[in-house]
Amino acid sequence: SSGINAEWPLRPGETANFSTIDKWILHRAAVAISDTNTSLKEYQFQQCTTAIYNFWLYDLCDVYLEATKRVFYKGSEDEKEAARHTLYTCLDVGLRLIHPFMPFISGN
Repeated sequence: SSGINAEWPLRPGETANFSTIDKWILHRAAVAISDTNTSLKEYQFQQCTTAIYNFWLYDLCDVYLEATKRVFYKGSEDEKEAARHTLYTCLDVGLRLIHPFMPFISGN
C-alpha cells in the first residue's frame, strides 16, 4: 500500500497508564498520518507538508514537549516511562512523515 505506515508499538488497552496529554499527542500523530497520506494520494504537496509541519511545530514542540517538562522533572517513574514511550513514538512517526521530502534528515 502507498503512503506512510506507522506501526504503533502499542496494542489496544496499552494506553491505560498514559496521561491525557500522551493520548492527545498520539491522536494528533494519527491525524497527521491520515492527513499526510490523503494529501500524498491527491498530489496536494502543500497540504501534505503543512500537516507535517503543524505536527512537528505546533503539536509536538509547542504543546507536548512543554506539557511533559514537569513529568520529566518531577513525575513518577511510570509517568516518565509513558512520556518517554510516547515521545519516542512521536519522533519515529515525525521522521517517517518527513522522509519523502527530507530523506537526508530522516535517513539512517
